[in-house]
Amino acid sequence: MFMQFIELADCVKISHVPDSILKLRKLRYINFAGTNIASIPRGFGKLEDLVMISGFPTHSDDNTDQVWSSLEELGPLSRLTMLVIESLEKASSGSVAARAKLSSKAHLRILNLGFTQNREVEEQNNGEQERIEEVLGNLCPPTCIEQLAIIGYFGHKLPQWMRMVPVFTFLKRLELSSYACYELPSGLGQLPSLDYFWVDQAPFIKYIGHGLRMPSIGGRDIGLDKTLSGGAAVVAFPKLRKLGFQGMLGLTEWEWEQQIPAMTTLEVLTIVNCQLKYLPPGLAHHANALRELDLRNLSHLVSIHNFPSLVELRIVDNRTLERIYNNPNLQHIYIVSCPGLKVLEDLPSLQSIEWVDVTAQVLPDYFRHSKLEKLIVQCYISLLKLISLQDANSSESEWGKIQHVHQLKATGYISAEETRYISYTKEPYSYKTDIERLDEFVNVVVE
Repeated sequence: MFMQFIELADCVKISHVPDSILKLRKLRYINFAGTNIASIPRGFGKLEDLVMISGFPTHSDDNTDQVWSSLEELGPLSRLTMLVIESLEKASSGSVAARAKLSSKAHLRILNLGFTQNREVEEQNNGEQERIEEVLGNLCPPTCIEQLAIIGYFGHKLPQWMRMVPVFTFLKRLELSSYACYELPSGLGQLPSLDYFWVDQAPFIKYIGHGLRMPSIGGRDIGLDKTLSGGAAVVAFPKLRKLGFQGMLGLTEWEWEQQIPAMTTLEVLTIVNCQLKYLPPGLAHHANALRELDLRNLSHLVSIHNFPSLVELRIVDNRTLERIYNNPNLQHIYIVSCPGLKVLEDLPSLQSIEWVDVTAQVLPDYFRHSKLEKLIVQCYISLLKLISLQDANSSESEWGKIQHVHQLKATGYISAEETRYISYTKEPYSYKTDIERLDEFVNVVVE
């Protein structure tokens, strides 16, 4: 009766919550996450001392005269500070979702709204789409919310409260995952406390415009005309430190002109799997605190340039990338499978490169012109043989491109499937070879 905490996380064999839980009127914390619990007993809302619930299951019972939903049990729980709801696609209507009374919970700080994505559900008719959109539309968080995650939402339209996000003045962290909308929430740049924004798997978004910075009315961005005409403008995203766009397969353009101030505190930016041809000019111009940039599988990106504060750059599978230049504080670059990269220039602070390409036949020429303290190379075994030929005048040797590097470690893989390798290491004033037992694979000894 006096129990306050129940922790069931990842107890997959538990599938039922007994009615006797209703006797625990002092219960403050319960975690159902990772269990097979699909329902809770009626009367759960009487546990009014609850402050934290994780893995709360959505389900309905229509065997009585009035449809009952587990969501209505959340209505009386006014002391909640953290709430994670799962399987929201099972809510029968928006009116049922409204019974959770989320917007009235004055102490709620952390809210996760989870939908279980299902291909059959995604391909349902317009009526099903409208139902799921109404469900999210009636789950408006309170304005005191600090962390919000929406996971697996397969509606295509934004609910009205996501078009008015500037009212959430305390929101610090926003995550959108497996997100099927055609647009991002409007006016996020006006949130004074937002320091983390991450989008993961949003394939239908093709364009990021000024609506991300400012809410719009009638298709026009509020305040944009004044900014572009030289008027004073409030800096958008004033506290944002970490930003990620991942799995936005349709994204081709991110619009942001230099005269629009935003993201002046941004430190880490990650962009993965999209079709951006260029990074917006406003990003390079205003993101003067940006230290880490991670760009992976940007299928049309050509250059990375003009980032004055950038220290670490990670580029992976950017097949069209040609140039990296005018990044005066860049110290380290991690390069994986970027065969089109030909030019590294105006990088006076560059100290180290880690380069991985198991298909390359030769080393890139930009190594020859880069004043590096440290170079790590991972390549196919045939290229390692050419690196190990320390005759710089040999037409076959690749040694001449890297002989000036103070610290070198080169690793040659036998095949894509074979993890064993030969490594060749050059350190200041000494040469060291580390050869694993590979007699049956290769007949090479580096001395």
